[in-house]
Amino acid sequence: MEVVDSPLNLAHLSMELQRDSHLKQQKLIQERWKREVRREAIKAQAGPALPTQTQTTSQLPPNISPAGQCGGIGEREYDTLLYQLQTRQTGGCQPSTPPCPGSKTTKDDKTRLEEQQTTIEGLRRLVDQLMDENQRLLAENDRLRLENTRLRSEAAEAADFVERSELWVLPQAGGTMGTGSGQERKSTRKGKEIAIPQLPPLEMPAQEDLCLDDLPPLELPEDIQNELQELLDRDKL
Repeated sequence: MEVVDSPLNLAHLSMELQRDSHLKQQKLIQERWKREVRREAIKAQAGPALPTQTQTTSQLPPNISPAGQCGGIGEREYDTLLYQLQTRQTGGCQPSTPPCPGSKTTKDDKTRLEEQQTTIEGLRRLVDQLMDENQRLLAENDRLRLENTRLRSEAAEAADFVERSELWVLPQAGGTMGTGSGQERKSTRKGKEIAIPQLPPLEMPAQEDLCLDDLPPLELPEDIQNELQELLDRDKL
C-alpha cells in the first residue's frame, strides 16, 4: 500500500475531500439564505417594513461572503487528511467551533481514522485477491508449458519411429559385397546412422540344375495348359 500512504497522494486526496465538502456546504448555505429571503419578504408584506436579508448582506464588508456568516471567517472543515498531518506535525489541537445550522456535522478523529482504516483494509483485500489470481494464472501457464513440451517430444518420437521403420537401403554401386570393409551404414534424415551387418551373397542354383519336372503341377485352365504343352513339344522338336 505504498501508493496510498505516500504524502503526495494523501495531500491530493485531502484537497479533493476538502473541495467536495466546501461545495456541499456552499449549496446548503445558499439554500438556507434563499429560504430566509423568502421568509423576510413574506413578513415585510404582512407587517411593518423590516430590514431584509438582502440589505443585511449588502451592509457586510466585501471580503465577507454569505457563507462566512455561519461560524465566522476562521471556520474550516477539519475532516481532511491534510489538516490531520498539519496538526500532528505542529502538535496543535482542534479548535471548538460551533457547527453551522444546516451543514453536515463534523466528524471526530476516531470516526475519520476508522473510515480510513476500513478503506485501507478493503484495498489490501483487493490486492491480496489480485495476487492470488496472478499466482493461479502463473501455475496454469507453467502447466500448459509442460504439456506443450510433452506433446512436442511425443510428436518427435513418433516421427523418429517412422524414419527408423523405413526399408533398408542397399549398398551403393561403388561398394562391393564381400570385400571385408566392415559394416554398411544407413543415414536417416535426422543424421542418425544405423549399422547394417555384412551379409553373405545369395546362393543361386545353376540353370542346368533346374528341372521343370520337379516343380509341382500348376492349376491352370485347360486351354492354357494345351498351349503350354504345344510350346514344350515344339521346343523338343
